[in-house]
Amino acid sequence: REDVVRSLEAKGHTVVDTVFTDTPPETDNVALWHLGKSLEAMSTVDAVYFMAGWRQARGCLIEHMAAEKYGLWIIHQD
Repeated sequence: REDVVRSLEAKGHTVVDTVFTDTPPETDNVALWHLGKSLEAMSTVDAVYFMAGWRQARGCLIEHMAAEKYGLWIIHQD
């Protein structure tokens, strides 16, 4: 992940971090809470980068579908 971020930044891209360290409310579905934060971050970008293995993560599958439906540029590592 760090290598990908460095590579994108070296090409002049601004990388929006989607590794969230805030603590979700105790009564919430933690995975869904993180997905909501990711979708919120996606609303601020023009492109999204999916690293190898993204197809095995349910949140990434939803993020990919959202990127397609909302016209974001999609970049695949694999």
